[in-house]
Order: sequence, then structure tokens, then C-alpha cells
Amino acid sequence: MDPNFLAQLEALEEKFASLQERKLLRALLYGDPGVGKTTLAINLIQNKGLLVTSDSAWQVIYKYPELQHKITRYPFKGFTQVQAIAQAHKEGIVPYCNYDTLIWDPVSSAVDVVLRNLLEAKRKTIDWKKHQPDPDVEGWPHYRIAARLLLDTVIELNESELNVIYVAHIKEPTKNDKEDRVVKRFSIRPDLPEACFKVLHKEVQLLGWLYKENHGGQRKIQFEGTTSETAKSQLSTVEEITYNVNQLPELVTKWRNQ
Repeated sequence: MDPNFLAQLEALEEKFASLQERKLLRALLYGDPGVGKTTLAINLIQNKGLLVTSDSAWQVIYKYPELQHKITRYPFKGFTQVQAIAQAHKEGIVPYCNYDTLIWDPVSSAVDVVLRNLLEAKRKTIDWKKHQPDPDVEGWPHYRIAARLLLDTVIELNESELNVIYVAHIKEPTKNDKEDRVVKRFSIRPDLPEACFKVLHKEVQLLGWLYKENHGGQRKIQFEGTTSETAKSQLSTVEEITYNVNQLPELVTKWRNQ
């Protein structure tokens, strides 16, 4: 074997112990509006985080003055903005290097923004119109481009030392989902295009569905994946069961301290 190629292989080796030392949280929290997704995400910050927002859900933080000191807000302006934040963090640029956590809230709305921008940019192109039945509605090529851009952004985030918490709305089951007697799988999941959802699903260790138990009941978070709900946990301290939402910060802290 070429010695140079062998040296390159050896340089890529990562010992398990070193991976354990670099404990970075990757989580995707989804659920109905008002169930406490943003508040939970902020409670998972270790010290100081930045909040990239693409709708008005962040304003719930006005209800919790004790959490406001933990975050700095940045309105979402595109995937390149998020990539730039990750790059600035890696390069030690102030203030970005002072954050330990990035919360993307909600990533589902951010993808919608990108899709609309792609539509506006492309629908004036003559060649594009030949392949776009309705110039006012996103087509398959838009979704593929958005998924690729999201993947590039996730890769950039993963190469940083940031904890990353993605927040998303819930995708409600359709009538066909409910009536499908043969393939009834994952009808409840984050409200993202399929390709974009797969990008995030592969990258996160925690995928939790938040909901309220009955009307006005306790807030719960489910980590057990079933044939009708999408969820998972790869953290040793978080079992694949359902918890009260307020239990999660302590469990994540315990995982970090192991």
C-alpha cells in the first residue's frame, strides 16, 4: 500500500475515549404550538446559547426572565447564515465562540422560508418553467435543493464544538395515514419535507415528541419510536420511554457528566 495513503488513513483514526470527551448534544424536539419546545431547548443550554428564529415562537421567553440571560437571538436569514455562525465559532471569533449551544427554532419554518426563496429565484427562469407545472408552488427540484443545502449546513454545524438543538412543528397525520391498514408507519413526525427530515434524523441523538397529556395536563416528551410516532434516544441516561418534560434537563446533565 502507498505509505502516504496509509498515513492519511491513520490520521483519520479517532479513539473511542477521545470521542467520549467531546460530548456534544444533537437533539430534535417537535410538537404542537405552545407545548414548551422553545423553553425546553433553552433549559438544555449549559451556559450561553444563541437562538436562530424563523417565526414568533421565541417571544415565549418574555414569560421567563430567568432564562433570558442564557440566549442571544438571531433572526433566520438563510442556511449560509447558520453556516457562518458555525464557522465563526470554530475560528474563535467573538461573540460566536462564547456560545456553547445553537438552538434552531423552528427549523421546519426555516426550510419553508428557503423553499419560498428558491421558488422566487427560479420561477422567472424560462428553462425552469418547462419543468414546473405551477410557478406558484414548490416542485420536486426545490425540495431536493433545500435538502442538499440543509445537509451542507448540518455538516458545518457538526464540525463545530456547538451543541445543536433543532426545534420543529409537528406533522399531523393525514386522513390517508389514519386509514392505511397496510403501511401505518411514522404518521406523527416533525413537519419537514421527507428528504430534510431524513438529514436531521440521521444526525441527532435525541428525537423527542412533546405533547400535553389530556386537556391542560402535564407536558410530556416521548423518546420511544413506534409505528405511529417518530422518536429515539441514543443517550445512555435517557431511556426510550416517556418523561415529564421537566425531567429532561437533569438527564442530559447527567449524560454530560458521565
